[in-house]
Amino acid sequence: MDRHILHYQLQEELGRGGMGIVYRAIDRRLKREVALKFLASGTHAGSLAIPQFLNEAQAAAALNHPNIAQIYAIEEHDDEMFIVMEYVQGQELRHLVGAQHAAPLRVDQILDIASQIAEGLQAAHEKGIVHRDLTSANVMMTPGGQVKIMDFGLAQFSAPITGQSVKKRSGTVAFMSPEQIRGEALDPRTDIWSFGVILYHLFSGRLPFEGVYKQAVIYAILNEAIPPLSQTAPHVPEHLQQMVAGMLQRNRAHRYQRASEVLQRLKQAVPPEASAPSGKLPWLALMLIFTLSAVAAFWLALNSPGPSTTEKTLAVLPFADLSEEQNQAYFADGLTEELLNRLARIPRLRVAYQTSSFLMKGTGLDLSAVARRLNVAYVLKGSVQRSGNTMRVSAQLIQAENHAHLWSGTFDRQLDDIFAVEAEIARAVSAALNLTLLNGGERHNDAQTSSEAYTAFLQGEYFRKQRRESSLNHAVGYYRQAIELDPTYARAWVGLANAQIRLADFGYLPTEEGYRLARAAVRRALVLDDRLAEAHLQLARIQRSYDWDWHGADASLKRALALEPGNADALRFAALQCFTLGHLQDGLTFMEKAIERDPVFANLRYDYGILAYYAGLLDLAEAAFQKTLELNPDFPAAHLFLARVNLARQEADSALQAIEQEIEPAWRLFGLALVHFARKDLPAADGALAELIQTYQNQAAYQIAQVFAYRNQPDKAFAWLERAYRQRDGGLAEMKNDPLLRNLEGDERYNAFLARMNLPL
Repeated sequence: MDRHILHYQLQEELGRGGMGIVYRAIDRRLKREVALKFLASGTHAGSLAIPQFLNEAQAAAALNHPNIAQIYAIEEHDDEMFIVMEYVQGQELRHLVGAQHAAPLRVDQILDIASQIAEGLQAAHEKGIVHRDLTSANVMMTPGGQVKIMDFGLAQFSAPITGQSVKKRSGTVAFMSPEQIRGEALDPRTDIWSFGVILYHLFSGRLPFEGVYKQAVIYAILNEAIPPLSQTAPHVPEHLQQMVAGMLQRNRAHRYQRASEVLQRLKQAVPPEASAPSGKLPWLALMLIFTLSAVAAFWLALNSPGPSTTEKTLAVLPFADLSEEQNQAYFADGLTEELLNRLARIPRLRVAYQTSSFLMKGTGLDLSAVARRLNVAYVLKGSVQRSGNTMRVSAQLIQAENHAHLWSGTFDRQLDDIFAVEAEIARAVSAALNLTLLNGGERHNDAQTSSEAYTAFLQGEYFRKQRRESSLNHAVGYYRQAIELDPTYARAWVGLANAQIRLADFGYLPTEEGYRLARAAVRRALVLDDRLAEAHLQLARIQRSYDWDWHGADASLKRALALEPGNADALRFAALQCFTLGHLQDGLTFMEKAIERDPVFANLRYDYGILAYYAGLLDLAEAAFQKTLELNPDFPAAHLFLARVNLARQEADSALQAIEQEIEPAWRLFGLALVHFARKDLPAADGALAELIQTYQNQAAYQIAQVFAYRNQPDKAFAWLERAYRQRDGGLAEMKNDPLLRNLEGDERYNAFLARMNLPL
């Protein structure tokens, strides 16, 4: 080839595609090899898109990073435009994958490649430049092992990625993000998705979305589930599988938000010592993967939104106590909760959970503001006036937007008629909303118990929710009173189990004793009525928190969710179960469903933040913890986790500012031991750790192990993990994918410990 353009001598054609033709050339002025990219036919200097393109290319040319191919110049000649770029010798990543490559890449090799890509993306994103067309064909590997990202900032010049234009984008559709296909505004998270596709390709030898026809691939990206790497590349460590899953979230708000977050996860990853993967797992591990995947699929199918688009939304606000003595708060609250639970059984009606509804008490917000906070269209409010064995219950159903009264009623009855009154109100509300109440919304054997037993049960519920030691002991007394009055009252047995668990969890009762009493109570409840969702839920809590019987907890949670798919407590525990087993993305999905039903309950936002933090979604985690503190400024451990988020970002000074605001003494000491170590203030770190051990060794063995692991002192870390195991420390349920234990994951003792916990390896 002997062609000259300006001072460039073309040597050979390197390739051609949708953007145009690329040549290797000699820059005779600077005596160096370059690559010239001539824009596609029809693109000329007079094009209306040229000014935008020039802005993009000029910005990209300002990038100077070893992992980004440099743009030297944009030239025009004879009304033809071309870009002068660094000439990179080597192979495209796509040629290092699968059958095209002689041997599979080892995990450590992929980690090195991935880290270099992340470094390049981080540098570009910090300057506000998004690649928009990142694929395994435009990332090069030089003979010396250096990664170069090609064509930064040039993809914006191509046609919009919608409709027929997709067909013109040869070879890149499989790497496009959902928002890119939909033609939405793009940001760095689009590059994160494409980066995730590249990693999936490198790890498994296949693309997550494949097909002969581009439209089929587009449909799959927008609608179909991604085959998990546990199926296509089981040799990949699970924390890396979770990382890739976090990059390939359809909702970009749930994706990693920055390349720096991915880079941090890659730096923490410990490559396996084995070289090439065998692709085989022991049959027991395969069975475990299959079982846990099936459980997750069942849960997600069970709780996925139905096809109906006519769902209505309602909040039941706490009924006011109008009794003269003002001593019937427990009765008014109990009636409110019972109505809420009955109405929650109406198909196509989403009812805000009681926690959020009750948090609206005393806020002073008007009805419209309350409805907006709870994300509902209708509100049921009312009052209770009780004197001896007589009562007056008033209720009204209101459309929040215009304060229109859809229904109201007043009931003057004897206390023995309370169940009939609840049923009448539920039927009236469902009729006013043109919905159907199934089976009167009964809570199984409620209507068969006496009013005295029911009253004692409501008092137990009232005190249990106050969480203090004296209140919980009062609750136990009232539940037992209800059981003495009616030994067949299954819900009283469930309440007793719940109170015993709380006493044990809060350290007010020896752990073994509390869980033993709770197990006996919940088993009695299930014998009396195995259709009680809350009984199966309490059993799941015992199996997860004390027995470490993950499969038993799965079965109990499945039963609870089958009985009450919208139960926010069950959804929350399903999320925590996914968290324990390492299925972090599934856990986030369950937690989102729980938050939808209980939007102002700070605990759910806190749990959501923990899941996001473990998944490496640091921006999402930070927002969740900030929301937690907005809902409850004194929420324990929220500032601790904000500090941990900042530590994950390697921002130790910000972490110190956060942990200094933590009001819970144990969590504050734990955080200070971590933060001072990160800041290389060893005397302060040692002092905080010594005080943590001296004061809280019987309650915080797992946290002490976390500190030693973070300090990379594995022997001491494993010694404290053993102590946590002996003490049945609930923190061990969170050890899977724990960022603070990352230094232990390459130690053979780590997998051995997971096996003792019956956790998947």
